[in-house]
Amino acid sequence: MNTDHHTEALAVLRKLAQGIDPRHDAPLAVDDPCQAPEVIRALFHAIQALEAPAPRPRALPQQAGKPWQTEEEEVLLQRFEAGETVAAIAREHGRTTGGIRSRLKYLGKL
Repeated sequence: MNTDHHTEALAVLRKLAQGIDPRHDAPLAVDDPCQAPEVIRALFHAIQALEAPAPRPRALPQQAGKPWQTEEEEVLLQRFEAGETVAAIAREHGRTTGGIRSRLKYLGKL
């Protein structure tokens, strides 16, 4: 979300959670749906979610997403059939565990 839109959305949510109409800066009517306790709780949860720091993208292994070479597939099959763990194979090939499992499925081994 654009930083300006993010800041604006937080301001609107905070006002609603405080019982203030963000359009007019006036108190909300007592019977306004935003005055219901479950809506107020939901607004506070939304505020917390928007205030939470964004998760850092994880670094992908060097070979992640790259095409498989025939020789690499052969080594993959040998190691898998030798009983090595998917995690160990992934580290050795510079790929994700999901990538290894996906290739093993493609090759008919999973």
